[in-house]
Amino acid sequence: MKKTTILLAFALSIGTVLAQQGPPPGGPGWGPSRLDALKTYLQLSDPQVQSITALQTSFRDTVRPIHDQIRTKEQELKQEMAKASPDSTVVAQLMVDIKNLRNQIKTTRTGQQPQLLALLTDAQKSSLANLQQALSLQQAAHQAAALGLIEAPQGSNFGGPGFGRMGMRKGMHQGPISQP
Repeated sequence: MKKTTILLAFALSIGTVLAQQGPPPGGPGWGPSRLDALKTYLQLSDPQVQSITALQTSFRDTVRPIHDQIRTKEQELKQEMAKASPDSTVVAQLMVDIKNLRNQIKTTRTGQQPQLLALLTDAQKSSLANLQQALSLQQAAHQAAALGLIEAPQGSNFGGPGFGRMGMRKGMHQGPISQP
């Protein structure tokens, strides 16, 4: 019993870490229309947008088999964890396999970055520093907007559980925030 509890806690903690990495950008519908804000901010030309979109399509095609492997491994992990007595060796190996596959995607993404940057002018590259800073503040901004400390941009889904339907994801609890 104790071994199963520890194993379950370990699996959940690793699963949380892996889930926080999130899926790579470029899901269905990724294309020029999804780049409108970036195009405006960086003042990208149409040929630049087309080149970026082509690189994203290539990236997506390259990592699709890896995503398929991850889904298979995650299903195997789910099935193993559903057993009355999950095998800790199998669980650990599946988790390592999933982590390694995710690292393959990350390595592929990192390898693509120089190609993407080569498409930009020096001024556009300089503007990326502001975007990097904004991204680093994203979590704090979401929390401040959810609490009503700042105004969220119109049309955004800022917020979290307990703040109405704002920021709700499928399967998230919609009740009030509980006190610790």
